[in-house]
Amino acid sequence: MCALSLYSVSASTVRLSDTTTPVVNIGNIYSVYNTLGGDGTSSSAPLKLYIPLSGSGTTQSSNHILKTALFKANSTQTLNTTIDIVNTDTTNVLYPTLYVKDDSSTNYLFVGRSSIGCSTSSTCEDVVSSFSMASICNSTEIDCTSALTAPITVTSYITLSQLAVDTSISDPTSGTDGLFVELNISGRVYDSTVTTTLTDLEKGDERLKLNYTISAIQNDFRDIAIFDISSYNSKFGLAGINEILSIDDDVSAAASGSFEAKNLDNGRLYNISFAVRDFYGFYTPLSPTMSATPLKIAEFLEKNQCYFISAGFMEQHYVLNYFRYIRDEYLLKVKLGQDFVGFYYDTAPQYVPFILGRPWLQALIRGFAYCVYFFFNFGVYILGSILMVRFLASKVSKSIITE
Repeated sequence: MCALSLYSVSASTVRLSDTTTPVVNIGNIYSVYNTLGGDGTSSSAPLKLYIPLSGSGTTQSSNHILKTALFKANSTQTLNTTIDIVNTDTTNVLYPTLYVKDDSSTNYLFVGRSSIGCSTSSTCEDVVSSFSMASICNSTEIDCTSALTAPITVTSYITLSQLAVDTSISDPTSGTDGLFVELNISGRVYDSTVTTTLTDLEKGDERLKLNYTISAIQNDFRDIAIFDISSYNSKFGLAGINEILSIDDDVSAAASGSFEAKNLDNGRLYNISFAVRDFYGFYTPLSPTMSATPLKIAEFLEKNQCYFISAGFMEQHYVLNYFRYIRDEYLLKVKLGQDFVGFYYDTAPQYVPFILGRPWLQALIRGFAYCVYFFFNFGVYILGSILMVRFLASKVSKSIITE
């Protein structure tokens, strides 16, 4: 009878207040990473939440963005989801209630009830449904102890119930009155499984470009976080972090690649390190640092000298190095070349500001430089191929005429 009473209010509904950017947090201090394929009303496209968890020691807290504030399985901190409620019941106040899928049947087991309800015959918007981490981890279907070493995934459901109705419910997958929520819980860290390394660094104006390698890519990796380090430790929670230079899905992780730390202060020494952040907010070990100072525009152009190409790329580049090689190895060794180089540099003060103020012109210069580079390096092969094709074509033509 209790289970039936739940479905007597089936016309009442729970919906996400925002299906574009669902508002989900724990204890109002940590925004839970989430993904959503639809509106959460289908079991095949649930709201997916990635919840971090700490054990009794410092293994997790030393590697998480929350550090010592990271919550444990017995925490009274609540998982909060902002929802809209329509209560069509004319008799009872209804409350958001969390159920978890029973592995041994199609039923969903009662986990907890939120304290804020929706009055009879009412529409309640932006209601915060709250369920404590302790109540979630106390569920027989959620093994938070195992989650400390490997992520666990459970299917749950948020719907409405009356006070004191704490029984399980039958399979809700055929209805659309509530929200399906996939709970992913993890306390896994990467101390011994992932190594991050910076391999090279290039200076630019207000930025530094760095090449990197990551020893083992994981399915739960979210993005690369770039740091300015004051005192190095491979554990994020123990390192001295001056500044987080890039985060929030700016750079995705690959086995090897490059990233740019942008909007830096020219003339300031940066000790750059990076780590990979996963969906749960845990960081891989920080890479050993590389130190450099971004160059001011004038310094950058002075050091690179080929101002026309330098102003186009605004960073060290193999095409720029090629033109510098042509200058040093050929032009500067003959009188005519020396005169040309002298004239070229005399025009720098006049044209550099004009180029830097027009991104479209910088792009045009880069395109021109690439064309010249590839023509000088591969033009002879292209020309040879064209001549060979024409020669073979003429041979075939003569053979046909003779016949």
